[in-house]
Amino acid sequence: MSKSKKTKPSSKKVQQEDIKEFKSPSETWWGKTIIWVLLIGFVGLIFVGAFWGLIDAFK
Repeated sequence: MSKSKKTKPSSKKVQQEDIKEFKSPSETWWGKTIIWVLLIGFVGLIFVGAFWGLIDAFK
């Protein structure tokens, strides 16, 4: 009693192959590079700011 629907699997397969899978930026080499540069930059600026503050405090 169930009706079977006819589908076109070939056209669906072509559409899926044409679409590239999304990769998270943290999974690519350029994404990892940007994350590390930002992380090192932020931590470095904290140290520079603390050092600068200590120098200004003891002038």
